[in-house]
Amino acid sequence: MVPLQLRGHHFLCMLTFVGKGYTPHFTENMKRVIADVSEGRPVRLKRGPDDICSGLLSSACGPFGRHCRYPWVSLRDMIAAKAVSTVLKRDLEQPFSLTAADLFVLRDEFTNGTIRKACRFCQWSSFCDEVADQGFENSLLKVEGDVNPKI
Repeated sequence: MVPLQLRGHHFLCMLTFVGKGYTPHFTENMKRVIADVSEGRPVRLKRGPDDICSGLLSSACGPFGRHCRYPWVSLRDMIAAKAVSTVLKRDLEQPFSLTAADLFVLRDEFTNGTIRKACRFCQWSSFCDEVADQGFENSLLKVEGDVNPKI
């Protein structure tokens, strides 16, 4: 199975995604990517526009597509990828499937703020705080054997 290509900050965004996004096209694409990850499709972190950005890069998305190429977005990706790689203790540039144990650790570290340096100045940050504070119960990202007691 071909791994999904994900930016570092999009990997974090998946943790709190509840079906809201920049545009309807982006939101539907994000739902599709999260469903694939939830079903065990491998992912690989990368730099630059990824499989989620494809929801913004179409001509129908107008100025939102430029967002994917801004230097500060790439910096956010590097910060997120380093934090997640450190927490999961693996090279995330190599394909991997997200496990229930990984998801438990990521949710815990997200809630504690350990992996959220990349979220600084993000317009969605306070919204993501609410999702985390509610135990991620409305997050669309689920994996088999999920060990989060709040779900």
